[in-house]
Amino acid sequence: MTALAARPIEVQEVRRIAGLCEAHLRYAAGCKDAGQAGPQLIHQQLARDYSRAAFAIVRRIAKRSQA
Repeated sequence: MTALAARPIEVQEVRRIAGLCEAHLRYAAGCKDAGQAGPQLIHQQLARDYSRAAFAIVRRIAKRSQA
């Protein structure tokens, strides 16, 4: 296992974004249960965007750790 050189602010940001992603996934599930297709798609897209943002930060940390 490789240790990553993550700064505390980066860890905090990834955790914050992950929380937002999880929240929007829950909202999307609630919308699906309520039969609201439009809001469900919006929440799914927001969750996807937050997930990509979090992974971009992690990739940046991993790239820096390998150098």
